[in-house]
Amino acid sequence: MATPAEEIKSLLDRLSYKQLEALRIIVESMIWPQEQITPEEAEIVDEGFAEIERGEGMSWEEVKNELGL
Repeated sequence: MATPAEEIKSLLDRLSYKQLEALRIIVESMIWPQEQITPEEAEIVDEGFAEIERGEGMSWEEVKNELGL
């Protein structure tokens, strides 16, 4: 019976170069240290989720204007 590492290696051999590159990016993001956010940033994120839950949002025009597009 193959180990999980052996199974993964077998699957990697079947991926294309582009798929491997995409997977590398995903795996790297998984092993990077997680960035800590400040209590103020957490509050902003929580308020954003609350707005979504209330069904609030921005129009596409507001988004473009905020991003300067």
